[in-house]
Amino acid sequence: MKKTLPILCIQSVFTIAYWLLANPASAQTQPKEVPQDVVYLFLGDQVQEALDTRIEGLTADKIMLRSGKGNVKSLSWTSVLMAFSRQGNFLVISELSTTDLDSAKRQLKAFTDAPLRSDGNDYLIVAKPLSVSAARIVVDNANVLNYKTIEGNSASINKNELLAILYRDGRHKLLKSPIEVAPYLAEIRPDIKNGGKPIAKATPLPPPVDTTSVVAEKVLENKEGQMVLTNEEKEKYQESSLHRLDDFIVAINTITDKNRSEDEKDRAINDALRLFTKEATIQVNSVKNKNPRTLSIKNYLTQLRLLPYKRTTVDWVKVHFIENLTQTGDGSYEGVITGEQLFTAEGTGGKIVYSDATKKDVRVKLDQRPKIVNGKTSMKWHILLGNISVKSEE
Repeated sequence: MKKTLPILCIQSVFTIAYWLLANPASAQTQPKEVPQDVVYLFLGDQVQEALDTRIEGLTADKIMLRSGKGNVKSLSWTSVLMAFSRQGNFLVISELSTTDLDSAKRQLKAFTDAPLRSDGNDYLIVAKPLSVSAARIVVDNANVLNYKTIEGNSASINKNELLAILYRDGRHKLLKSPIEVAPYLAEIRPDIKNGGKPIAKATPLPPPVDTTSVVAEKVLENKEGQMVLTNEEKEKYQESSLHRLDDFIVAINTITDKNRSEDEKDRAINDALRLFTKEATIQVNSVKNKNPRTLSIKNYLTQLRLLPYKRTTVDWVKVHFIENLTQTGDGSYEGVITGEQLFTAEGTGGKIVYSDATKKDVRVKLDQRPKIVNGKTSMKWHILLGNISVKSEE
């Protein structure tokens, strides 16, 4: 029987900081003069980098770190975000198995034993769209990189378009916050192993039919032969759409709850993803950065999971439809929900360290899915949430 690995609370900030003498990890880290082991940690309400430090081992609830001076310290799993080796390889802690300790140890060993990449390439991790470019950097300026592509062509890119740079000698540089970069590194790992070439992903199976969908009592059709909802059915589906948004909010608060197990968070992420269309995205901004960034729902949820705050709360108020469900040309229905998202983050001692309120719109899609009952197939309506966008201030 697999043993679930408990996740403990974050260790004393002062004890960790004193032992590691870690430097705060800003949104843009500096490339090291020489390759070295680095571990990125959650210390209180911020992420810090422990230089010349490597992960040495794992237990069910601890990660052991060893500094270059030989000092060993054990931290809870939630205190560690990711690590880079002096060979230029990386490990995102959220990738480790939380249900099978032996499997997690094998993952760690694969990371620590991995040699320096032999292809001789630098790797540029591009933010939009998320991709990996294999290159040979020629000039590394403060704001711009000049490089040769693997085909030998000259090219350049502004560093504000990048998430990170993985240098061929084992060094690395993060151009965004470690919290933002970590989930993307985990996602593009296969492409790096493939020399920067994206790996074709298998076409996913269609999602299972939602048996909780509202079933139309009457079947009406328009002149194109498409099923049409009555006004009463539209109202029922709009109410169900609001419940789906409530389910999304519950999932968010589960994912960010430090007292929940990793298994519970995994289930919450999967439950949340099933609420959305496959291509759905979400826009995020902050008090300091009003320009919205667009993320896939999965990346958004993963970043929420990595937030260093002791506790966060997300709530939506003033929620209602501003565009009622209306039939489109392909027979499906679409509408728009609007509301105000309230986000609050607490640090140590329950002190609120960050809060914001953002007006957002949520697209809703209602389409038909086949349902088989007693060997007979019929079409039923199915609700999914779509893109969530930041509403521009008028």
